Amino acid sequence: MLEALFAVVPIFLIIGMGVLLRARDVLPESAGAALGVYVLKLALPLLILLAGQTLLMFVFANFIVFRVMGRDYDAAVISSGVCGFGMGATPNAMANMQALCEKYAPSVKAYLLIPLVGSLFADFINSLVTTFFINFI
Repeated sequence: MLEALFAVVPIFLIIGMGVLLRARDVLPESAGAALGVYVLKLALPLLILLAGQTLLMFVFANFIVFRVMGRDYDAAVISSGVCGFGMGATPNAMANMQALCEKYAPSVKAYLLIPLVGSLFADFINSLVTTFFINFI
C-alpha cells in the first residue's frame, strides 16, 4: 500500500509543474509578479485537496476496507478498487484492479463486488440522496 502512496508523489509534482507552465500561457503578460498569486490562489488549494483525498483514501482502504474484507488477496484487490472508486469513478476502480490482477492473480470476489457496488448501488443511492435534498429545499 505504501508503494501506491509513493507512486502518487510524482503525479503531484507533474500536476504542479503543468499548472505553473500553463498559467504563463493563460494569464496576460501584464500579470508579471501577480502570476505567483494566481497560482497560489488556484493551484495550491487544488493540490491540497488532491493530497488530502489521496491520504484519506489510503487510510480508508488500508485500515478499514482491507481489514473488514478479511486481510487476504481478495481484500487487497477490493481495496485497490475502493481506492480507484474514491479517487474518481468505477472505471478507475476497474483499472486499479486490472493492474493488480495482471501482475498477480485474478480475484473473482473483487470483480463481482466492485463493479456492482460502484455502478449499480452508488447510482441508486445517489438518486435517492439527490431526491431527498431537492425535496428538502
